[in-house]
Formats: sequence, structure tokens, C-alpha cells
Amino acid sequence: MNILNNMNLYYGIGGAVLLVLILIIVFVVIKRKPKGNIVNFENYEKVFNALGENNITSVEKQQDRIRLILKDVKLVDAKALNDLKIPAFLKGNEIKLLFRENSNELVKYIKAKLKE
Repeated sequence: MNILNNMNLYYGIGGAVLLVLILIIVFVVIKRKPKGNIVNFENYEKVFNALGENNITSVEKQQDRIRLILKDVKLVDAKALNDLKIPAFLKGNEIKLLFRENSNELVKYIKAKLKE
């Protein structure tokens, strides 16, 4: 009888350890999952070029969006923005790009390029 109790104890501990390991692995995989449209510094130039060189009149940040006034919306390379997974909303000569992260840095980059 004592041997059965010890075996049940070992199975219980082993099961608990296995469950904890599975939870840790799931947590790590979820944390490492790439996020939506994070635009890093290497892609700033691609975003700028997709909007059209000498096409941007003004740029400003609005919460999670970047609002740009363009001279000609026909110069925007929608395929390039789509390849970068950047949602864009067009209204007249205004385009809004939706970002979750790095939007401040991108606005600074575009403003610096406009001053050149």
C-alpha cells in the first residue's frame, strides 16, 4: 500500500512539472510572436519612397496614425505599403498610415527627409 501511495505522489509531481513546462513553453512562444506592422529603421526609407519622393506636403502624428498631406495621391505605391503590412486610409489628398509602434520615430524621419 505504501508503494502505491509513493507512486501516486510521483505521478502527481511529474504531472505538475509537465504542466508547468508546457505553460512556460506556450508563454515563450506567445511572447516571441511577431507583432503586426512594426516598421524598423531599415524600412523607413521604403515607407518614404512608397509615399512618393517630393510628394509629401506635411506630416503629423495622430495617436496610432501618421497623417500625411500629399501633392498627388497617384504617386503613392500602394503595393509597397501593402508589402510592409501598413494599413493606409486615403481621403482626398490626405493619407493616414496606421501604426502600433515606432510611429514617433517614423514621423521624425520623414520630417528630417522633408528638410533635406
